[in-house]
Amino acid sequence: MRPNSVLSPRGGHGSPETPSADSDDIVTRPVSQLSELEGNRLDRRDVQSSTFHQGKQSPRPEGDENAPKRRRSTYDAYTPLKPERRQEGYYFSQIRSSTRQQLSPRLSHQSLDWYARQAATNPFDTNEALALDLLDTYFAHIGSTTYCFLPEQHFRRWVTDRSIRKSTDDLLLIYSVLAMATTYSTRDDIKDRGEEFAAICRYAANGREFTLQLVQSRLLLSMYYFAIDVSHDAWDYCGGALRAATGLNLNLEIDESEKDSGASIFNLNRYGYAECRRRTFWSCYLMDHFSGFCNGHLSTINPKDIFLRYPCEMMHFENQADVVAPFFDSSRIPISGTLENAGGMAYLINIISIWGDVRANIYRGSQSSPGVSSEPFSSFYTNTNMRLKAWCASLPKCLQFSAETLDKHGISSSFVTMHVIYHVTHAKLNRCVKRDSVPSYQLQSSIRLAYQHSNMILQVADVLANRATRLPNTPAAASKFSSPYCGFAIVVAIDIVTAKGRLRDIAALKCRIESARRIVDELAAYWRSGRAQQEKIATRLDALAALPVHANGWNAANSSGAGALTTSDVSVDVEMGTFEMQVPLDTAPKAAGDCVYGVGWESWAEAVEM
Repeated sequence: MRPNSVLSPRGGHGSPETPSADSDDIVTRPVSQLSELEGNRLDRRDVQSSTFHQGKQSPRPEGDENAPKRRRSTYDAYTPLKPERRQEGYYFSQIRSSTRQQLSPRLSHQSLDWYARQAATNPFDTNEALALDLLDTYFAHIGSTTYCFLPEQHFRRWVTDRSIRKSTDDLLLIYSVLAMATTYSTRDDIKDRGEEFAAICRYAANGREFTLQLVQSRLLLSMYYFAIDVSHDAWDYCGGALRAATGLNLNLEIDESEKDSGASIFNLNRYGYAECRRRTFWSCYLMDHFSGFCNGHLSTINPKDIFLRYPCEMMHFENQADVVAPFFDSSRIPISGTLENAGGMAYLINIISIWGDVRANIYRGSQSSPGVSSEPFSSFYTNTNMRLKAWCASLPKCLQFSAETLDKHGISSSFVTMHVIYHVTHAKLNRCVKRDSVPSYQLQSSIRLAYQHSNMILQVADVLANRATRLPNTPAAASKFSSPYCGFAIVVAIDIVTAKGRLRDIAALKCRIESARRIVDELAAYWRSGRAQQEKIATRLDALAALPVHANGWNAANSSGAGALTTSDVSVDVEMGTFEMQVPLDTAPKAAGDCVYGVGWESWAEAVEM
């Protein structure tokens, strides 16, 4: 059985003592230094002695003089080693032998020498078939959707080119890409391999100097641990990625002198490197907000500290074209037509920025002392609604949601996610209203808007769930939806629309929930967070199933008198033919700040049935 967590040292958050030079655990020097110390010859002995890799070895025999010479990664020009850090085995001597048991419980029998050999070995050399298959999976689910910071075609050529010697930073990134890809496999042996890849990444990332690949690797490790529901490690590595990103000034546009240095990561040209760097930071920004959405923590990055252009369109990134998108401005949403050359990721960035402000306002409101407020809710509410309206108006026609545009985008997770985040931002903004601080007309408006936008989330889920009916025998029908954060929004929506209702509407309500649950079921196959969402939805469906479909169907023997029944889960008024849930699925809003569960039936009905 695979463990649910991997309790190793955090990703580069400290620098453990260096073992003594005669330590038995330290025998391997980094790959990037082999070319300098051994005439650019790959040491095959470490590869052949590895028990981890089971694929074929490189077809070129050792000592083949006719084999093409391997060349060093050109990215070395960006990260020169300090003289004191050129000593043999520096990168792999940062973890004390006492931490061996922490790297992975299942792999605790492996020595640090084993970890060092794996971290210095290119998995494409030792098991090319598996590596290529996982690379395909990565770009199908992650690299071409929300977190697209690697240009697919160029990265594929670079990573499979055996003539290019990969640096230790490069290998770290490759392992993290493969680890993330394993989460989309249904095979236990592949998932076990993902645990090994992640453990190697944790080992190799420890004590390393900040590089772009380190940022990308920490980000992917954060996603990996989020996928397997090790939330503390996911949050930790997300923070590590952000710290390294700001340490490298990725929140600023690249300096012209660095852009013109003549060498770049993955052999990209100056424009491709600048965009890769830019997209890496924006991916950290998105992950920071999405992780907070799932675990209740506040976001780390202040949008006012970002002085960066939006990501350009994906085709420009793939072609490494000399195009630039406008600068990000956290104080306003660009009007329609002004985001020239910016791709869909730019619109996702804008809506997630609004969502971050709403979530921060909810958090502050729940924690502030009575009578203390940093900003009047009315002004924040009005300003946020204006920003949401401006965001919706800024969308080009090709990004406006409909079944037709969804089918055209091929259930792109970034396209669906931006619309789901738009609706959940509206729903949470209007749900988390302190009832005693707003006039009655605004309270009713907030209840109505929370209910309407929750219904829109379920409508988006229904369109997704029925894509196979619209597009039979197509790749879109067979593909699985893979944006885990939409599962949280679906739970929020179900929680609101089922808070109160009429008994006669239960059958139709359950049908809509069942349709949305199909999307959560797809997510649960890959993301363990989806399993918790499945349980919450099942709990609410069970509560609805226990209710009669109309007042006459209620057994009087079950009634507590006066035509009513109240339990810990639900309250039923048989005479009125209504029900009210007692316990919300989403416990984030405090009772005093929850205008959905905090009002009575009359106020609810007056708001949603007008």
